[in-house]
Amino acid sequence: RPPPPPRGASPGCGPGRVRQGTPFPLFVARVSTLGRMGQAGCAGACHAADEVGEVRGEASLEPAPEASPAAKPLWLQEADAHSAKVGAEQEAAAAAKVDEAEKQAETAREGESATATNEPKGAEGKPAEDAAAAKASPGKVVTKKKVRPAAKDAQGSPQDATEPPAADTAAVVPAPKPKATSKAKAKSAQPQGNNEGDLFYALKVHIVSARNLRNADIIGQSDPFCVCEIKGKSASRFQTKVVEETDTPRWDHVVELTGFAPSDTLHFDVWDKDTLSKSDLLGTVEISKDQFMPSSLDGEVKLFDKGAKSGAKDAMLKLKVEVLRSYLDDASKAKVQVKPCVAGDAAGVQPSVFLTIMEAKGLRNADWAVNGKSDPYVICEIPGKDKSRIKTPVVKDNCDPVWNHRGQLVGYEVGDTASIAVFDQDVGMKTDDLLGRVTLTREHLSKGSVVDLPLKDAGKGIKATLKIKVEVKPGAAVAK
Repeated sequence: RPPPPPRGASPGCGPGRVRQGTPFPLFVARVSTLGRMGQAGCAGACHAADEVGEVRGEASLEPAPEASPAAKPLWLQEADAHSAKVGAEQEAAAAAKVDEAEKQAETAREGESATATNEPKGAEGKPAEDAAAAKASPGKVVTKKKVRPAAKDAQGSPQDATEPPAADTAAVVPAPKPKATSKAKAKSAQPQGNNEGDLFYALKVHIVSARNLRNADIIGQSDPFCVCEIKGKSASRFQTKVVEETDTPRWDHVVELTGFAPSDTLHFDVWDKDTLSKSDLLGTVEISKDQFMPSSLDGEVKLFDKGAKSGAKDAMLKLKVEVLRSYLDDASKAKVQVKPCVAGDAAGVQPSVFLTIMEAKGLRNADWAVNGKSDPYVICEIPGKDKSRIKTPVVKDNCDPVWNHRGQLVGYEVGDTASIAVFDQDVGMKTDDLLGRVTLTREHLSKGSVVDLPLKDAGKGIKATLKIKVEVKPGAAVAK
């Protein structure tokens, strides 16, 4: 293989065949590829390199032709048109601003011409400084210094009488935005509800009782009372009476509370009343609407007590909360009201319930004596209300006793239940045996009726029953 030719020359092609500016790498590649083809192949490679060199040389010297508008995408044509339009508008606005500034400057100069007679004038009769400044900074308002006539001292020599620069009299100030009126501000500050108003509820809140309260007194026991309010609405605050010397107070305080919004919560605080010092907090709890909607709340809630000792029983607060009605009102005008709630025929008066424990049948014989039988009796009470207890006399040696014992459930309130248990009395140290139990539901106690109920825990294979008569007297005085 012959050695590679020098740059700009090709063997077998003659000196006149190589053009100035032929790319050397391309030429070498062509020659090395066709080197074994002989003289004719090399000559063909030279001609191909010359043609490529002409194309490459012309492309490097002449700029690429700009694409025609028709070849541009539509979005690009629209963008170019928008840019041109915005540029024209900006130029027009700048020119208008310059014209306005020149007019204001001319007005300012004419107003000061009386005090500027000593200044040299330009070709058009304007101060030379102003003309030069306006030319150097178009669109900018030119301000000047006021110059008073030179004063002379006692010897007749002039003194410097140049005053501080005057305030800009031709400043371009944008027009102020209109201020909102007081009515508009008040309207915008109001909560935005629907056209008919915002949703509120009227509630019946019954603070029944509490138990396991901490004793916060050094001498004696706590004197508890309860405070309730809609959290954040002080006008809704109310409190129960004070019950002295007890850890199981019963208040039975009932109110109707309006102005309760869906996002509100009921806040309860139980306090110990102190005469000579600040009352002690015995527990607190909050109730949201989800706890008494859609069904009412009737039960105990746990009180959170920071002062409770470790291992102490949880303090509990018994409440009854129900929704009386819902209504729409303007949130900015909705009033919160607290008023006594009517329960029964008068405020705070509950119906009276009387029970007659008539008889039982099929009781288990719990005695071991020969020819002996159970000696049954019945105890009935409202859970948590010891004063409501009713106890029958004992019937000796009878598994089908008849009592016909009538008594009142003292302290009954609408919604209460009653627990009933039948026992066999045993003499001596032995504990009385349970012969059966049953519960009178709120439905049983809400109306007068005679019920014959099966007893639970009566014994294996025993089917015992208890017959009871229920009497309800609405609005009757409650026995003490």
